[in-house]
Amino acid sequence: MREEMVGSELSRKEREKEILLSYSFLSILSLASRFFAIIWIGVVIFLLTFPWIWSKVAGLESPSESEKSSRAYAFGIGTLLGTVFFIYCIISPDAWDQFPPPFFEMQLLAGFIANALILVPMQEIYFRKWLLPRLEELTSTPNALILSSLLFMLWHLMPPFQQDSTTQIYIDVASLMGCLSTFILGILCGIAYIKSRRIVAPWLTHTIAGMTLVFLGKVVLFTFTE
Repeated sequence: MREEMVGSELSRKEREKEILLSYSFLSILSLASRFFAIIWIGVVIFLLTFPWIWSKVAGLESPSESEKSSRAYAFGIGTLLGTVFFIYCIISPDAWDQFPPPFFEMQLLAGFIANALILVPMQEIYFRKWLLPRLEELTSTPNALILSSLLFMLWHLMPPFQQDSTTQIYIDVASLMGCLSTFILGILCGIAYIKSRRIVAPWLTHTIAGMTLVFLGKVVLFTFTE
């Protein structure tokens, strides 16, 4: 019994260490991208590749998870929770203030490519596929869901998400409502993954959320100036 307790304690320490190291490095990299925009490429690469690289370098096994649901169920739950976020956005008081965005059709096309292929995968691979199961191993699933969503929200305060010379984002992610919206999105994506254990579910939820913001003109991916 004592040996089992020690083994469990060491495993817990290893989990805590890998979570702390990964999130700390991600935070440093993300904050640095505020001052040197080129570092944002490093943030993208890190989020997309870290889980695979860490498994090779650290040699720690991935946490055991419940059996995966069917692909149809994963698509269904992902779409449903994405629709919940869509409704949440369109009924907010200032929902239609920036609608329609300039070059509407081009914004939607660019938004889908950026969200579905880059922005959403890089976040879901790390926060839901990698981080959430490790937090579940350390605590209960509800607590892991809340904690992962809080870390997801906090991370959005680090990179330069607000505005640059070509992109306009009309959501103040540092405001109370901005933080709440990001936290809610984290909760919905987390539920999608917990219920399905397939990355496609939170990918769909998050992609629908991102496209909702582009549709409403809250995120304008490019502008033209004379």
